[in-house]
Amino acid sequence: MFSSFCAPRRDPILRLDGLCTELFTIVACCLVVALSGCGYVVNGSSSPLLVSPGSISFGAVPVGQTATSKVSLLNESSAPVGVSQLNVAGQNFAVNGQSSLPVTINVGGTYSFDISFTPGNVSNYSGQFTAMNGSGTQVAKGSFSGAGVPGSSSSKPGLTVSAASLTFGNVTV
Repeated sequence: MFSSFCAPRRDPILRLDGLCTELFTIVACCLVVALSGCGYVVNGSSSPLLVSPGSISFGAVPVGQTATSKVSLLNESSAPVGVSQLNVAGQNFAVNGQSSLPVTINVGGTYSFDISFTPGNVSNYSGQFTAMNGSGTQVAKGSFSGAGVPGSSSSKPGLTVSAASLTFGNVTV
């Protein structure tokens, strides 16, 4: 007597049964991998707040002039987060809006403030800000950069007009 594996004909039901077993094995392995999971940290740090934008480039700013950028802190954690202080590390950068602190950012809530850059010299500048809670723990951070460029010494306007006046004549309405 021949076994079913040696028989020249293949039974479609046995073949389907074998495919189901293989498929079940693959799905079970994928499920184990999916359930084991991988942890990740929001915004590349262990911070409970998402900083947007995480990195600010002020670009080229004429010496003595000020450029400003709005920064938002979004609470993506499962509990309210308190912010009591915003610190700046770097020359010629400042945080505007400290007077509204301390503040509690509820789950899904946002707190916004402005960072300004006023270059004192022709140079490249960089720095970072940190948001601290009431116990002095860092809850968010972001970086910024900018370049001081020579300012315009003349009072020429940025736009010029090619004709001193324009005449449209009679125009039908």
